[in-house]
Amino acid sequence: MEKFSFYELLSFLIPGFIVVKITEYYTNCFEIQSPVFSENDFFNGVLIVILSLIIGLMIHTLTFKLMGYNWYKWFVYQPEKCHIISKSGSDLFSIIPAINKLIVNDMDDPGVAEKIVSEADSDLTPVQNEYYPLTFDFAYYYLEVNGKLSQSMRFQSLYFLFRNLFTISLLHLVVFVCIWFSSIWWHIDFLPVWYYMLFLLGALMLITYLITHIATFMRGKMIDRVLWSYYVARKFQKGNNNK
Repeated sequence: MEKFSFYELLSFLIPGFIVVKITEYYTNCFEIQSPVFSENDFFNGVLIVILSLIIGLMIHTLTFKLMGYNWYKWFVYQPEKCHIISKSGSDLFSIIPAINKLIVNDMDDPGVAEKIVSEADSDLTPVQNEYYPLTFDFAYYYLEVNGKLSQSMRFQSLYFLFRNLFTISLLHLVVFVCIWFSSIWWHIDFLPVWYYMLFLLGALMLITYLITHIATFMRGKMIDRVLWSYYVARKFQKGNNNK
């Protein structure tokens, strides 16, 4: 099994740290004194790191729960099938039938294996092939149990990072809009003026938009790396067995 990587740690720590800094910003806006942010000593630095990690893990857990909703997945999750079809004409797309046949040799379920082979060898269009998710999952776990997933895990961790950042952006948008309307309602003078907040809202929406595209890109790179790694690993193993 793969060890806990530095990239995975960053995918938790960075989102948590951003939440801590956003909280610090709003405490300053509301002139709230907090011992965590008021002193810059070693103890507070360690405390902020611990808080960042805990909050990051909470955000990561929340993100996994939100992945159960189709509206959320629409922004940051491209299914394996859609990604592979989008690569039509590429080298990855051309090796999918070979990958499916390699997977058949590794599977214990002859019924599913036979179905995969029949679809790979038939004249079905790519849209009709329903076994892309199974192909990816099997390749992923094959690499994991054989200790060959480290390169793919980097892209997965980066994908988790930007997916968690998207969750933070959504939560921040809700909080930001609530604070904005409450400041207008209560005529709070110490908050930034309304046109400055409009600028911040627009910037936040732009950042959220960019995060969704980066997250989708990172997931695509992860899918590419997993399938190619499985293909090369199995071909290399098959070549050694034939010697």
